[in-house]
Amino acid sequence: MFRIFVYLFPVLTNFILFAVFYNTSISFTRAGHGALLLTLIPAIWALSYAVISPLLGRIATDRNAAKLIAAAALLEAVLMGFFAVTDCTVWKQYLLVALMGVALAIYCTPFQVFMRAAERGSEGGAVRSTALYTFSWSFGSGLGPFFMSRLSMRAGYLTASAIGLAIALGALILGAWYKRVANQPLPDPSPASGGKTKPATDYSKYPDLAKMGWYGAFVGVLVVNVVRMLLPYQVEKLGMSKVVSGNAVAIYSFTQAFLALALIRSRTWMFRPLPLVAALVSGLAGMTLFGLAASPVLFCTGALFYGAYCGIFYFQLVFYSVAHPTKSTKYIAMNEFTVGVSSAASGFTGLLVGGGSPALLFLLSGGVIGAVMLSEVIILGYLSQKKEQTIC
Repeated sequence: MFRIFVYLFPVLTNFILFAVFYNTSISFTRAGHGALLLTLIPAIWALSYAVISPLLGRIATDRNAAKLIAAAALLEAVLMGFFAVTDCTVWKQYLLVALMGVALAIYCTPFQVFMRAAERGSEGGAVRSTALYTFSWSFGSGLGPFFMSRLSMRAGYLTASAIGLAIALGALILGAWYKRVANQPLPDPSPASGGKTKPATDYSKYPDLAKMGWYGAFVGVLVVNVVRMLLPYQVEKLGMSKVVSGNAVAIYSFTQAFLALALIRSRTWMFRPLPLVAALVSGLAGMTLFGLAASPVLFCTGALFYGAYCGIFYFQLVFYSVAHPTKSTKYIAMNEFTVGVSSAASGFTGLLVGGGSPALLFLLSGGVIGAVMLSEVIILGYLSQKKEQTIC
């Protein structure tokens, strides 16, 4: 039961983060700010995130991870409290997202280290932890915009801050619980009926694809930030309700979440090229629909396809970093650093939009996704032929 309960924390943390992202996007759009100021939001968040993440890779261990998680939750609670009582000027919102980057950096690497420790010895190993982690943070990232899109803009920031404060305080309590149990010896997995368990696959003998994951992550995360910040902007430009963009963001986040959860029994597809072909097609279809959409139905349909791409992309990124246990702490930190650098680079994408529609940028992003995924298909195809006796 404990091993499942730990995944509540990413739900709560990402609810807060993506509620802030969504509300700042809507606020900036309605204030008449252009796309550049919107895309600077994740860039500013990412700069602080990318600076702090590598440091956590050096200090995070099984023994101190719970303390670091609790510290991150406390910082989030303080930030949400400040956000609830202050006027939301542009510069204050930029300051908020920058400090949220610090909080998330303190949280992400330690949580994944702790997640790895909690799953040690369990049936499913790296695949189980990858699926549950991707599901939990993805689900939280959809819940935030879904609820915030249903609040009036006048009350939105205050209400969102109050909700965020309550969730952060709850997360702090959960972090304290982690602190209490983290150093206790983990029980052995219960044997299945008949005294037999199906052993987890030993991925240490499989190819180390972490570098390919980082390469794909740089482009994938950049496009994710384009969609997350400019989809609400596009919807507002077309005169649609903000509920449309809230629904679209929620749909792709929930699709991403439940697809990752469905992959919990995966064994070796992560080393095969065919699933990436499906991701390539889904990513292209989603971004094309975002670029051409002029109705809520098309936006939501595009979100469904795009979420399928994201589910596979994020599952791979996490899995490749934890599949080789002796390297996983450094690889996890590099994941977070790559996410931070890519998010920072996304700040420049607003220059391609100016004060116009981001439709062309969505279409161009789809082409970039296709090119990157195709290169990964070729790499995995080559490895499948070269090491067929190992991968099969």
